[in-house]
Amino acid sequence: MKKLIPENIPDPRKYTGFLLWQKSNAWEKHVNQKLKTFNITQSEIFQLISLSLLLSEQQEVTQVELANFTGITAMNVSKIIKTLEQKGLIKRKTGTDSRSKALEVTENGIKILIQSAEALVEANNTFFPSKDAENFYKYLNSLNLFSSTI
Repeated sequence: MKKLIPENIPDPRKYTGFLLWQKSNAWEKHVNQKLKTFNITQSEIFQLISLSLLLSEQQEVTQVELANFTGITAMNVSKIIKTLEQKGLIKRKTGTDSRSKALEVTENGIKILIQSAEALVEANNTFFPSKDAENFYKYLNSLNLFSSTI
């Protein structure tokens, strides 16, 4: 016998967010496959790239600053940073504020960034059709997102 769900339960297939979530997961899987050779994941490479970018603009970067830049929770950034540190791609050191740790990219981290850059660009270009990629990027960038107050 088929079990019915209550009428007020929405069908996720009718929501843009559900479709975006599905496609985002597919994109992450695609990128992870391309980065497998470098023993780094999509989440890790974007944290490493973001850290490198921030370090090119300022003297030191904390995990909180990295979380703010990437839009990922501090807890998730902390987990990724721990993994990157275990892989020898970044180091934590005492910063100017002794209550927080400053992050730095190691020589091996820079090497991985350089080596994986082409694979990352290729993954992005093969996943997103070139004729629509710029418009899609502009649309995503134009979305008025708000921070959760929870």
